[in-house]
Amino acid sequence: MNIFPMNRESADKHHWVVRCLRYYGYLITTAAMIFGFYVGSGQMSHIILLATEAPKLLVVCVSTLIAGIFGLALGLLVSLPFWAISMALDDLHATRQYMQGFVILDGKSE
Repeated sequence: MNIFPMNRESADKHHWVVRCLRYYGYLITTAAMIFGFYVGSGQMSHIILLATEAPKLLVVCVSTLIAGIFGLALGLLVSLPFWAISMALDDLHATRQYMQGFVILDGKSE
C-alpha cells in the first residue's frame, strides 16, 4: 500500500514571502561582506601597521581577508532571523498542503 499527499506539487513550491525573505538574507550577507572589505580593511590595516613592523602590502592583504571574513560572519548573524522565519513559513506551508488529503494506492490492483 502506497500513501501519497494529494497536493505534493503545490507543497514543494515556495511562497513569494519565503523567496523574498531568503533574498533579503542573501542581500544582507553580501552587503555586510562588501562593507567589511571596504571599510573594515582600511581601519584594521591602520591599527595593525601601528602595532607591528610588518610590510604594508602584507598587512593590507591580511587585514582585507580578516575584514571580509568578519563581515561575512556578522552578515550571517544579522540575517539569521530572516532565514529562520523563511524556513518556518516554508515548513508551515508544506505541512498545510500535505494535510489537505492523501491518496492511497493498493499495489494488488494488477
